[in-house]
Amino acid sequence: GDEICRLVGENSDIDPEEISQKIGVSSSTIISLTLALHRQGKIKIKSIRAEQGDNINTEICDCLK
Repeated sequence: GDEICRLVGENSDIDPEEISQKIGVSSSTIISLTLALHRQGKIKIKSIRAEQGDNINTEICDCLK
């Protein structure tokens, strides 16, 4: 969460893929953390931009496939 808050302070854009690779978690985790920070009032989500996915369920660990 601290890393996300720091990045928001530097630049308002959050790229879940980029941040996830940088700190070693999934992009789904970054999205969840961002939403939690928004709910806590630590950041304010003002826009969401999305694109078509690859139909891979990122909630299922590779070890369970």
